Amino acid sequence: MLIRSIAFFLFSSALWALLPLVGRRELGLNAAGYGALLGCMGGGAILGAVVLARVRKHVSANRLSIIASLLFALATFALAHAVNVWVAGAVMAVAGLAWITMLSALNVAAQMAVPAWVKARALAVYLLVCQGAITAGSILWGALASRTDIATTLTVAAAALALATFIALRFRLPAANAADLTPSGHWAEPTVSGEQVADRGPVMILIEYRIEPARTAEFVRALRGFKSVRKRDGALRWDVFEDA
Repeated sequence: MLIRSIAFFLFSSALWALLPLVGRRELGLNAAGYGALLGCMGGGAILGAVVLARVRKHVSANRLSIIASLLFALATFALAHAVNVWVAGAVMAVAGLAWITMLSALNVAAQMAVPAWVKARALAVYLLVCQGAITAGSILWGALASRTDIATTLTVAAAALALATFIALRFRLPAANAADLTPSGHWAEPTVSGEQVADRGPVMILIEYRIEPARTAEFVRALRGFKSVRKRDGALRWDVFEDA
């Protein structure tokens, strides 16, 4: 999912980075005209959000992301060759629809790819990767536009984004029926005596195993694999004891 995010945001950032130059130099717009272009993109995003709920029932997240990437690549290429503000406005509406569709697909995938206990941490990494890719892409496309021109840069970015979409064939976004990562909850709630105070402090949970003495060493080696599992589930410390 992170690889897919980099592949999209690194190349799609060209449209965002160069849009002010397109509006000012290529189309001769003032501040109001530039705002209107962004408004067209926002309108396309709203339209995409409205129809997305219905489309998701019939199209998988991975296929939806591929369509959105190709659509955004097409919009980037069309913006490079827009002849007037009306064409540019229509192109930005398509770009907004593709942008919200891709963001939705990636956001859902980011939440489905990890269990609940680490979801906040995973989303933080996801956002960091997205913003980092946009930042790096903006610098890259700005540097290329300085050495060539705006139309050439947008065309190269559109072609690169279209080619990067083929990564989806190898790195697929998880489907809605992906593996269930919900905690099993197979541990029974402990029976305690009296009312427990929340800030009373940590407790020790002992799990006792009865094994064949001859296989002690083998069992301990296997048991140590649980250390990361227990600490992942919230334990502050984990040890193996042998009853003498």
